[in-house]
Amino acid sequence: MKQTKFSLFFIFFALLLASCGSKDESETISREEAIESLLEKQIDLNAEGVLTFMIADRLDVVDLMLIAGINPNAIVMEAPLLVWASSMGKTEAVRLLLRHGARVNIRDKGVSPLMIAAMEGHEHVVSELLAHNANIDLQNENGMTALMSAAYGGHHEIVRKLLRQGANADLEMLNGMNAEELAESEGHLQTALLLREHRNAVF
Repeated sequence: MKQTKFSLFFIFFALLLASCGSKDESETISREEAIESLLEKQIDLNAEGVLTFMIADRLDVVDLMLIAGINPNAIVMEAPLLVWASSMGKTEAVRLLLRHGARVNIRDKGVSPLMIAAMEGHEHVVSELLAHNANIDLQNENGMTALMSAAYGGHHEIVRKLLRQGANADLEMLNGMNAEELAESEGHLQTALLLREHRNAVF
């Protein structure tokens, strides 16, 4: 996903954010009350709005919108909300979406939230997804896993975390490359060594 996808939303930020306060109104609130509160703020009830306020870190509004009935698994600009939150490293938004029923292994063209968080180096998001039982060895259409994504990006601590959580370092992509080889191909030699030592210890 490219950050240029966000550009359409920035046009509306000033008006949207000016129309609502910062007070958290979502605790012990009913669906009807959430809808009424959002309508009073002139906030449209749609998934695009959830992404807009998520980008702006207005999770109080996101929470109200989800309580009001917006689908936490909604697709916005071809990607699920949880994949967006994971790609941006927004741990609290990830936690909120999961609390409202987002599917932890939902995919965007085969890419899971865990894969994109690992690729982008968002360690806290990776931890949150693993705590919600994300499938650690899920593979996309090219055979890429979260471990391979982290190795390719040179995110050493995420690789270490995934290995400790039981990620399979021997899985291969369709081109035959494993996580160690991906790390080495990108010049991440310390990470490649970690993976090699792990594989040798397992055997």
